[in-house]
Amino acid sequence: MINPIGEKLAEKFGVEFLARDFKKNAGLDISVEKCKIYGIDRQDYCGCVFSRKEAYQRRLASQQQNVTTNQTDDEN
Repeated sequence: MINPIGEKLAEKFGVEFLARDFKKNAGLDISVEKCKIYGIDRQDYCGCVFSRKEAYQRRLASQQQNVTTNQTDDEN
């Protein structure tokens, strides 16, 4: 659905639309790396409520680990 919409908008606004399937040939990994390089934010879940909850729990665990690490560093 996205490609036809992108092509129509590209024609309308006189820009190039670059259609890519980022799931093939390590495309997801490449897109993640490019986002890091260019400072582009990415959502860390697929969009469903279950995935969003898992992402939230991962962020909490990561934050708790960072706090523990910082406390340990401060003690040394």
